[in-house]
Amino acid sequence: MIRKTLILALSCLLAFSAFACADKNEGEKQNEGAAVAGDYYLDLTELGMKLTIYLRLKENGEFIFSNTPAFEVDKSSGTYQSAEGGYLMVYSSVNGQPKTAADGLTSKFTVNDAGELDFSVCERVHYGSAGAKTVSEEDSSIKLIGKRITENYNAASTETQFTKGVYSFVEGGRSIFASFFGNDTYLIFAVEKEAEKTAVISEVGRYGVSTTSLALTPQGGDRIACEVVDEKTLDISFPESGGERGTHRFAKHEGAIEALFTLAGDGKRTGTDESFEASLIIFADGSFESEACGFIEKGVIALDMETGSFKIYPDHPETGERGISLVGTVPSGKLSFDENGMLSLAELRIRTSSELFREKCDLNEK
Repeated sequence: MIRKTLILALSCLLAFSAFACADKNEGEKQNEGAAVAGDYYLDLTELGMKLTIYLRLKENGEFIFSNTPAFEVDKSSGTYQSAEGGYLMVYSSVNGQPKTAADGLTSKFTVNDAGELDFSVCERVHYGSAGAKTVSEEDSSIKLIGKRITENYNAASTETQFTKGVYSFVEGGRSIFASFFGNDTYLIFAVEKEAEKTAVISEVGRYGVSTTSLALTPQGGDRIACEVVDEKTLDISFPESGGERGTHRFAKHEGAIEALFTLAGDGKRTGTDESFEASLIIFADGSFESEACGFIEKGVIALDMETGSFKIYPDHPETGERGISLVGTVPSGKLSFDENGMLSLAELRIRTSSELFREKCDLNEK
């Protein structure tokens, strides 16, 4: 009986100790965050983005980035704790996608004498679909600083004049179209014709908009800062033929878009000797319309002269929605221009009926 009593007492003591330790750890965590807890605004204008983002540091060691000081939208969030003379932030969610320690998404900040958060001790903060660099590439004295939101703070407007659609820039023999789709994807399609030489550059990726800031993230590339000038004008950075990017002012395109390439050819049905005729029209904005066996399909196409390849992004077969990667499989093939600047597409996979199956064909510009 005495032995059972001792065991029960010991169990209670261990449970109390564990509870006390847990309570102590939570208290330490609360005190650790209390020094910097609060709401901050981070102005990215001098870093090349006309954008202000907001950060809330909670006393319990949690943080959240948002697009307004009301923190209604979770652009990214996670936990923070003191580390190596500053604070380490570990992201558990970015742009609505859960993250783990294995993803390695972290940021760090120190606190300066003015009580501001200095993020220059890390490379970037992760916000929404992109990341913001913490130090200007042109001037290292320009840093990403978080300042406390006071009672007198007037939040910047979060409204934007941006509207999706097609924008264009035309100069001499060069035309550049930028199309922004409803699923937050974009296509830049640039064509330059000089005598019998034709140059085509395409870029696809994702975009994000906040007030006057337009961010492009090319597939496999880094974020590019652009600008919303007004409801019909954008300043867009696009790839030039030499590999560098150039920025020009694009206007909202109104009216019809001209056809640039009209191609025709034939192919054979898989497993048979039966042939079929096919045609494809590519328009100046990178949209296309194909026809084979009476079936018409529409979408957008990206031409890559550097690799000699192309990819087509069909409109959604059920909804007709246009955008990049709306279907699971992205048909691709090879492209070439002859000495007269005439375009050829080899191994184009084209639909010949309402069935989703595709047949191969080779097409040449007329």
